[in-house]
Amino acid sequence: MRVLSVTCLLLCVSVHTAHSAVLNQSLTEGNNTFLYCENDGKVIWDKGLDEGRSSILTAEHGDITVKHRPDPDHRYSVLSDLSLLIKRVSPSDSGIYFCNTVPVVNLTVTPLKAVLNQSLTEGNNTFLYCENDGKVIWDKGVDEGRSSILTAEHGDITVKHRPDPDHRYSVLSDLSLLIKRVSPSDSGIYFCNTVPVVNLTVTPLKGGSMIFISILVPATVVVLVFPLFLWKCFFQNKTVKDRNNDQVYESVHEVTVTACENLYEPIYVLAGDPAIINQAQKTHPVSSASSETPRYQIIQKIQKDT
Repeated sequence: MRVLSVTCLLLCVSVHTAHSAVLNQSLTEGNNTFLYCENDGKVIWDKGLDEGRSSILTAEHGDITVKHRPDPDHRYSVLSDLSLLIKRVSPSDSGIYFCNTVPVVNLTVTPLKAVLNQSLTEGNNTFLYCENDGKVIWDKGVDEGRSSILTAEHGDITVKHRPDPDHRYSVLSDLSLLIKRVSPSDSGIYFCNTVPVVNLTVTPLKGGSMIFISILVPATVVVLVFPLFLWKCFFQNKTVKDRNNDQVYESVHEVTVTACENLYEPIYVLAGDPAIINQAQKTHPVSSASSETPRYQIIQKIQKDT
C-alpha cells in the first residue's frame, strides 16, 4: 500500500513538472515563430485540440518526412535542429504544441486590428491602399489564417495566388489593391505585407435594387436605340426619293391628253414631242384673254426649245 502511494506521488510530481516546463509564448498575428524541443534526431509535432492532439508533421535529420495536414501556403516547416517554424501566425494557431507527445509551448496569438474600416455596396469597385517599398503581398484573412491574393512589384503583378477568371483583382501604380465588382464574400480583413490595413464590409443589394436595375437597363437600351432606328429609316427614305428625282424619261410613246375642267390647271409635259403640243392646242384653243395662263406659258416655252 505504501509503495502504491509513493508511486502515485511520483507520477503526480512528474506530470506537474512536465506541465510546468511548458513555455508560454505570445506574439502578434502575422509574425513568424519557431518552437523548440530537445530530440534525438526525430520529432513528431502535434497541436493540442479539445479532443486530443492533431499531428502537424514528422521530421528527421533536419528534413520533413511527412506532413499530416494540408499546408497549401507552406506555413509549417522545420529548422536544422527540428524546431517547428510557423509562418504568418493567426489566432487559430493559438494552443499547446507537443514534441514527441511532450507539451513544450503554449502559444498565444493576439489578433491585429485593421487600420481602416471601409464599407460599400455590392457591385462597386474599390481600392485598398498601404504604404510599401515597391513590393507587396496582398492577403485576405480567413478562418484558418490568411489566404494570399497576389504579389506585385514596381506597379505590376508578378504572381496571382488564386484563380481570377473575371480579372477582378489588379493593382494601381502605387500597388494599391483594386477589386472590381465586389460581393459580400469579399468582406474581411485585408493584409499588405502581413500588416492588416483595411476591414472591408460589402453590403448585398436588396431585391428592390435588383428589380430597379433589371428595369433600368432595358429602358436605357430602348432610349438609345429607338432614335437611331428612326434616323436610319429617315435616311433610307430620303435616299430613295433622291434616286427617284434623278430618273429621266427619254421618250413617251403614247400620251392621251384629256380635257381639264379647270382652264387654269397646268399641263405637265413629260417630253418635248411636237405632236403632243399640237394635240393640246387643238383640244384647248388658246384665246388672247388666256395668253398669260400658266398652260400657255408652258406651251410657248416648249415650242421655243424644240
